[in-house]
Amino acid sequence: MSAPIKCLVWALGLAFLVAFAWHHAYEGGDAGWHYRNGADIVAQRGLPRSNRCSFNGRGESPLVQEWLGDIVYYVAAVSAGRRAVLLLVAAAGALGLLLAAGSGRVRTPWATVLAALLGALVVARGFRVGNEVFTWPLVAIEVRLIDRLRCGARWPLAVLPALVALWANLHSSFILALAILALTLAGESIALLAGDPTARERLKLVALGLVLAALAALANPYGASLYRDALGRAASSEAAHIDVFRPPSFSNPDSWPAIAALAATLGLLLLGPARFHAARLLPIVGLVFLTLTGWRYATYLTLVALPLVTEAMAGVADFIAPKKKRLASIALAAALAVGSVAYAATPRTHAHESNDLEALSVYLRAAGLTGNLYNAYDQGGYLVWRHCEDHPVFWDGRNNLYEASGVFHDGLVIASAVPPWRQTLAIYEIEIITTHVYGDRLYDALGDDEAWVETYVHGDVSLWLRRGSANAARAAARREPVVLD
Repeated sequence: MSAPIKCLVWALGLAFLVAFAWHHAYEGGDAGWHYRNGADIVAQRGLPRSNRCSFNGRGESPLVQEWLGDIVYYVAAVSAGRRAVLLLVAAAGALGLLLAAGSGRVRTPWATVLAALLGALVVARGFRVGNEVFTWPLVAIEVRLIDRLRCGARWPLAVLPALVALWANLHSSFILALAILALTLAGESIALLAGDPTARERLKLVALGLVLAALAALANPYGASLYRDALGRAASSEAAHIDVFRPPSFSNPDSWPAIAALAATLGLLLLGPARFHAARLLPIVGLVFLTLTGWRYATYLTLVALPLVTEAMAGVADFIAPKKKRLASIALAAALAVGSVAYAATPRTHAHESNDLEALSVYLRAAGLTGNLYNAYDQGGYLVWRHCEDHPVFWDGRNNLYEASGVFHDGLVIASAVPPWRQTLAIYEIEIITTHVYGDRLYDALGDDEAWVETYVHGDVSLWLRRGSANAARAAARREPVVLD
């Protein structure tokens, strides 16, 4: 294949991945508090020392470990708008997928691009505003550095610590970077015990890389506390109540891609022992077990497995004649070009979610409501960004701020509408409630409760007020409860 055609396939592959990611990109429940953290850091020229956007956690000192990405998101949002933020997410995710697919030892442009496209289908729900997507390229780079390390190169020992230090200031998943190194080390240990004389030197290099990376993770504003927080989150029993931390289930459409990733990986592992070294397979096995505990980890499973997928697909090229390879590459380039234009021209998948919350924000500002607010868990981030001062939230996606005080547990009781949910609302003196309309237990329970009245609905967002309260009277006096910009 000629160099121009290779470059064309690579360029169009990246363009298609960005267009695909842009089509699926959305802000999600955590975007708002990323913006808010970034705004506070820039305004204070330092990390926030209090959680001022929640009436439950104002006295607690937040651990803003994702501060670096929060600044990036805030600067992008205020300088270029929220659509630019989504484009940033799409670009980071697409780059991560292409780098991961291109990290295999045997690769061709068309096999790399096709593997990346398969990965994009699996992680489509992962293109959301959050620092996790910034770690996708870091995963791909780490896998490549480990492979170079296992080939005897020593220069990755200087790059790995810097990579993990950056990762530790972006997202709590830096623990996975160390886990991948540890599992690689275990694979080399197995090879050594199996009688491979070359494994000893590889074992030493990987072990040294792990130690240096673990030390580098301490280069953050919180030092060793970051380890305690990350490990505490992993061991938290409360996190199991959040959808993305639940095991994959056929009853949950959002986790179907995770099931597909597990099935594909199982096939890869069945073929793997004859083709791949244990040091390359064990990180995948470890992430398989992690994905079985929470379907959100399917993204990392996909990224780590993609190099092996690319190598398996590249092996198919041996059965294709050189002239047909060239035609196949041209056909793929044409399909990528058409697909990129098609995705760029169609409306984004999750655009309505932001519209619902924006409409709620307009209503809250215009209605003049007062009193403590209970919000749906994944609505907290947006409200933190838009209503930090006038309507502090009950909780949001920063679980570590609410677990120790019991607020997270009480929030789950209310959200599930299980006794004593009414008494819990009274304890927190809740006057305003925002819920989802579809598939929300609390929404259904409030509809059967005479103490509450629904005063606002927009798409999948609903607002409830105590019946007979001053807030309810204000809402009833409004002839046009919804005003859109």
